[in-house]
Amino acid sequence: MIRTLITTTIIPIIAYIINNTPSYIWAIIDFIMDICFFWVKQLYQIYNRKDPLKEYVKQLKIAPNYNDWKEVAYEVDKLTNMDLWRQNFISKHYDYVLIDERLKLLREARLNQNSQVMMSLLRSGLIRNFAGVAQKRLYLKSYMGTKFKIEEYINEVLNCLDYLNEALNNDNNDEYIMNSKQLKLDFFHDARQSFGCSALLLQGGSLFGLCHLGVVKALYFKGLMPRIIGGSAVGAAVASLVCTLTDEELIPILVNIGDLMKNIDLLNHEIDERYGNVIENVVKKGYSQEILLFLKFVRDTIGDLTFEEAYMKTEKILNIVVHPTNQCVPSLLNYITAPNVIIWTAIYASIGTGVLSDDVALYVKDFNNEIVLQTPDVDVKFLKPQDVTYHQQYFKFKPHDSFGGGVGGGGGGGTNSGGTNSGGSDTTGIGNDITGDGEKPTSTTTTTNIVLQQQSPYTKLTELFNVNHFVISLARPYLAPLISNDLQHYHAYGKIRYDKTSSTTTPTTSTTTIEDKNNTNTNTNTNGSGSNKRKRTSSGGGVEVSKKKDIEKYAQDTTSYNLMKKIKTIIGMEIQHRLMVMNKLGLLTDVMKRFFIDEKPPTLQSLASIREVTIVPELRYLMKDFGRVFDVHKTMENIPYWVLVGERSVWPLFPLLWSRCAIEFALDDLYNLHRKRGG
Repeated sequence: MIRTLITTTIIPIIAYIINNTPSYIWAIIDFIMDICFFWVKQLYQIYNRKDPLKEYVKQLKIAPNYNDWKEVAYEVDKLTNMDLWRQNFISKHYDYVLIDERLKLLREARLNQNSQVMMSLLRSGLIRNFAGVAQKRLYLKSYMGTKFKIEEYINEVLNCLDYLNEALNNDNNDEYIMNSKQLKLDFFHDARQSFGCSALLLQGGSLFGLCHLGVVKALYFKGLMPRIIGGSAVGAAVASLVCTLTDEELIPILVNIGDLMKNIDLLNHEIDERYGNVIENVVKKGYSQEILLFLKFVRDTIGDLTFEEAYMKTEKILNIVVHPTNQCVPSLLNYITAPNVIIWTAIYASIGTGVLSDDVALYVKDFNNEIVLQTPDVDVKFLKPQDVTYHQQYFKFKPHDSFGGGVGGGGGGGTNSGGTNSGGSDTTGIGNDITGDGEKPTSTTTTTNIVLQQQSPYTKLTELFNVNHFVISLARPYLAPLISNDLQHYHAYGKIRYDKTSSTTTPTTSTTTIEDKNNTNTNTNTNGSGSNKRKRTSSGGGVEVSKKKDIEKYAQDTTSYNLMKKIKTIIGMEIQHRLMVMNKLGLLTDVMKRFFIDEKPPTLQSLASIREVTIVPELRYLMKDFGRVFDVHKTMENIPYWVLVGERSVWPLFPLLWSRCAIEFALDDLYNLHRKRGG
């Protein structure tokens, strides 16, 4: 019936309308249809168009090496106008007036060959965060570097140090000339002591510990790796590998770690006999197959070397953190506190008793060069890192406590007036061993799920080696969105506005780059350990410097405020705070502590932004990468992947690390050079 209705009624009506419609009506319909199709096509293209900035950012995350990453980063800076932002030396985040004045004074003294004025200026200005040049906010806009004025100042300081090292004094005072070598040695020593030292801390890594190797590889080949390296558990194994090998031995390992680890005989090692089931190993013990292979590789590579022997061989300072149940064993092992301890036994002790072995003990070399137990008469157990926290009072105050600084702000001579300290401890909860009544705890306190120790081992590190700057590699990629949020770069199109007074002036491009200028002044000295040459070039990587002539005001960056970044920062800080409190109260399970809890250096929260740089690898496909941990059949294929993930996490931080460490490394090299010459 429906077919009959269509045939007899509807089709004749449609045919009548078509045959009797005027031609101009069809022209109007055709015109309207063209317009509709045009806008539908445009909307489709707008919806599916590729944002070049997003495409470049995506390429940054998958760059196979640093050179490719640097080329893409340069394009990102051009798209966002951050190359122009770098030319504008004005910023509220540092004292550009002071930097400009000091730069002129240093350059004038160097050109006039006035060594005494130069040394006086350097003595008063050799501070890591001088005039705010080390603030993190100055390194979040451009991938290629920070303000050219800051890089110019740091390069001028390096040039002055090189001049003082090379120049002959022309002073008329004969006594001054005779003592010039000793004066140089004293100057470099005092300046080095005043500036402080950096330490690389390798934390975490029971699942993703090979990311530490990528961090070390990136820092080493960029010339930014500190001589002081420490860590716990898997981080201690990576630190041991780096600090026990010379450059000739280390470079092949960093380049071809996957191929070298294929030679390991798994069947003859007790770890694989005990943990044959990968799933049980990861879930219950927390260590992946790659990590077990790496631990075996490290033990076979370093042999029975002691801390003192490693230091004498490479002059790199290895520090391994352990958590003994008896105070007869120091918690920080290095060539000073434990010179004759076998390094591989310290690695196993750092991992803890009952993880890889139930029989964990420290072994030493005696005077006859024989390997013996360090404490044969004392039964010492070693705790896992996640089972340890450090002394800090909660909800316990003395009658004489003062609360003038706010909640938890009084008691025990706390130095923070902001009210964030409890009982004089620093805000990280690990930097002070003073209780609320000003007395030191006399013993280790144990609760149901947690062990409280007096102070962090890293406090001893700052005391022994004058460390005031920490580069922390945290091998917990799943925490990257929370922990590393303060080091994430802006990805917004920058709008550059020129003042009307200079609108008619066009920028002229100079063909000389900062890197080219530095190449003529690159210092060829090596540090005392004979390690890789320190690269004193600017972090910019050859970005051309554009200069404006005869203008009074420069371009202003009007990039929109990133609200989501602030929200993520607040959420991340809140989660970290809650986890820290729950851990100190013993409310976290072993599994949660294994994934979320790490030791931190003893730094006040107010100073953490200028004394710490936290490197956290970021995984593009979190679930897929977690699956790699359980994929035992692709263990050797996964090793280079984890190393590359670690490298990518460091590349964006090169400018920040260079500005904070370039002067320190130069002072270290020059002091060691003069010390070896005997003054």
